[in-house]
Amino acid sequence: MSDDSLELSQQLAAPPTAVYRAWIEPVQLQQWFRPDDAHRLTLVETDLRTGGDFRFDLQTAAGETLRFGGLYRRLDEPRRLIFTWHWEDELGIDGLSEDTYVELAFAEMAGQTHLTLLHDEFLTAADLAWHQQFWQGVLAQLDRFLS
Repeated sequence: MSDDSLELSQQLAAPPTAVYRAWIEPVQLQQWFRPDDAHRLTLVETDLRTGGDFRFDLQTAAGETLRFGGLYRRLDEPRRLIFTWHWEDELGIDGLSEDTYVELAFAEMAGQTHLTLLHDEFLTAADLAWHQQFWQGVLAQLDRFLS
């Protein structure tokens, strides 16, 4: 791992296919994808194909909307999901952040899943630290959802 990337792992009590589907199915994403219970996903748009895009709106407890999206680079169910990641402004205009890259690896271990999340190409240490906290919360919510 380099200075511009973060890697997190989570053991999940579900098989890889179920975990993978939780990451790509809009109905499931709306139930768990958030860093904590004070946030909620209000929009999920996905075009599930290599080169397809996605856009999520995440509402904060204060009512602010955080919009992010990216492009799917690889969909290899149930082993790997790779996509770009960027933040947008409230009008959906890209440019609030440079594209970074997220890779999810799903490994089966005795009927459960060992999930590894790699997020890289951060431009600043502050962005990396913020995303580390964000992803730790998201993975905790996923664990709770699948339990």
